[in-house]
Amino acid sequence: MKKYLLITGLIVLFCAIESALFNVFSEWVVPNLLLMFIILLGLFFDLKYSIFSAIIGGLIKDSFSSSVIGVNMVAFLSSVFILFLLRKYVYHPHSGLSRIFVLAAVLTANEFIHFVFYYSAKDIVFAESFKFVILPQIISSIMLYPAVFYIFKKCVLR
Repeated sequence: MKKYLLITGLIVLFCAIESALFNVFSEWVVPNLLLMFIILLGLFFDLKYSIFSAIIGGLIKDSFSSSVIGVNMVAFLSSVFILFLLRKYVYHPHSGLSRIFVLAAVLTANEFIHFVFYYSAKDIVFAESFKFVILPQIISSIMLYPAVFYIFKKCVLR
């Protein structure tokens, strides 16, 4: 029960940090801290913690957004499914390169899922969305990943 409360608290913290970064930098360069947290939970812990964090994180993120409720939860749950497929067939526990590959693949899949739900109903060209929204978010998340991984590893080793 303590782990679930800690995970929920960290999810709220990451959502607040993402919201603050969004207000400062707009949507273009905001790293997806919540998804990085879900990915790290999936790589180091059991499936149930990733699913729990995807559901709670999706609901909290949906409550902060002004779009249809449930989109973030579906995207996070789909990302957890993709993560566990990659974890089974691609991921090597002591390889930093495979961790970054899994992170990039799951982030890319999550952004494409968001594109399908958010932008397909609007008159937005995919190439422009990819160049100005999806790619900067993936790059900023990958650049911030070592710091988030270091903090997560410190917390896990306690």
